[in-house]
Amino acid sequence: MHYYFFSRPRQAEYQDFRARMTKQNTHMLWIVAVSSLGLYALLKTSTFFIDYPSFLPRADAFEQLLNVLGIVSVLVTPTAYWLRKTPARLYSKPKRLLNLLFPQFFILVCMQLSYIPQQNPKNTMTMFLLGAFAVAILWLYDYVETILISAFTLLAFIAGIFMFSAHPPALFGNIFICLAIVIAFFCISRITFSIHFNSYLQYKTIESVNRALEKTNRQKTDILGVVAHDLRSPIANVEALAQLLNEPGQTDADREPLLAMIGQCCGQANAIIHDLLEISHATETRQPTELTVLNTLLEKVCQRWQQANLDQRQLQLHLPPRQVLVRAYPDKIERILDNLLSNAIKFTAADGSIAIRLEPMGQECRILVTDNGIGIPQDLLPHLFDRYSKASRKGLNGQRSVGLGMHITRELVHLHGGAIRVESAPEQGTQFNITLPVSGSM
Repeated sequence: MHYYFFSRPRQAEYQDFRARMTKQNTHMLWIVAVSSLGLYALLKTSTFFIDYPSFLPRADAFEQLLNVLGIVSVLVTPTAYWLRKTPARLYSKPKRLLNLLFPQFFILVCMQLSYIPQQNPKNTMTMFLLGAFAVAILWLYDYVETILISAFTLLAFIAGIFMFSAHPPALFGNIFICLAIVIAFFCISRITFSIHFNSYLQYKTIESVNRALEKTNRQKTDILGVVAHDLRSPIANVEALAQLLNEPGQTDADREPLLAMIGQCCGQANAIIHDLLEISHATETRQPTELTVLNTLLEKVCQRWQQANLDQRQLQLHLPPRQVLVRAYPDKIERILDNLLSNAIKFTAADGSIAIRLEPMGQECRILVTDNGIGIPQDLLPHLFDRYSKASRKGLNGQRSVGLGMHITRELVHLHGGAIRVESAPEQGTQFNITLPVSGSM
C-alpha cells in the first residue's frame, strides 16, 4: 500500500476520489453535529436533576463551553443535513470549508476541556488527545488541509498555554506534549487518507475488471447468437442438398450442380467461422511492430488482388514518388486492405473500377480506397463499423455478410494509432479514408 504523507495522488485518479471524500466528510460532519447537539440537550436537561457545581470545579466554565458547543451544533446540523443531500460536486468549496472549520472547532473544544479543571493541561490531556484522534480517523483530508489543521491546533494550544500557565517547566512540557499529539494527528490522518484512497483504487480496478468481464460475456453471447443464426442456414442447405444427392435416379450430371452448391454453402460457413475467429484475434499484438514501407506493401496487396478473379473491374494504385514509412504490423495492414477491397468488389459492378491512393501528409499519411459501386444508404453509414452491424447487406452477386468485416477493420486501424472514416452516397460509390501516423519517408 502506498502512503501519501506529503504528496497527492495523480490528478486523474484524485478528482473523482476528492468528490467522494467531500461527500463522505459532509455526511460525517452531520453525524458529529447531531451527536454534539444531542449531548448538549442531554447535559442541559440533566442540570434540572443534578447539581453540578456541588462536585465539579469551575462548573460555570464548563457551562459556558457547553453553550458554545450547543450554539455551533444548532447552526451546523441543518446546514450539514442540506449539504449532504446535494450532488457531490455541487457546493464543493463550502462543503470543504465547513469540513475544516467544524472539526477544528471540535478539537478546540476538547482542548478547552483540558484547561478548565486546573488551568494546566499536563494531567488532563485525555480529552484533547481523543478529540484530535477522532478528527484524524473520522474525516479525510488532503495533505495541505492536514497541515493547516495541525498548525492551527498547535498555535492555538501555545496561545492558550501562555495565557493560563505561570510555570515555565509546565509551559514547555505542555508544548512538547501538544507537539507530540499534533504529529500523531498528522500521521493518523495521512494513514487514514491512504487507506481510503488505496481502497478506492482497488474498487476502481475491480469495477474495471467487472466491466471487461461483462463485455466479454456480451461478446460471447453475440458470437453464440451468430453461430446459431448464421451457421444454421448453410448447414440446413447442405443437409437438404445431401438428401437430394441420395435420391434414386440421380445421374452424375444431376449431382454436379448439387455438389457445387454444397461447396458454396461450406465456403459460406467457413467465411462466417473465419470472421468470428478474426474478431477474437484482431487486436492481439504478440509481436512488435515493424518499420514498414507502405508503398511496397500496397503494391504487394494490389498484385495479389489483380491476379485474383476481378472480372472486368479495374484496380488502380496511385503511389507518391517518395516511400512512406510507418510502424505497423504488416499482416494486419494487409487484412485492413483485404477487407476494404473485398467490400469494394462485393458492391461494384463487374465493369467498375477500384482505386487505392497513398498520400503523405506531414506527420501522417492517408490511404484512400475508392470505388464507383452502388454506394451506402445514408441511414446505414452511422452503423457501418458496429459489431454485427445492421448495415450488413448482400453483395451484387448475393454474397452474404456477418457484419464483422468493417468492425474488424476499424479495430485494426485503431491498433496502429490511426483513424478511419467513410464517405458514400447511393449510386455514387464509396471512399474509405484511413489515416496513420508515419515514421518518415525516403
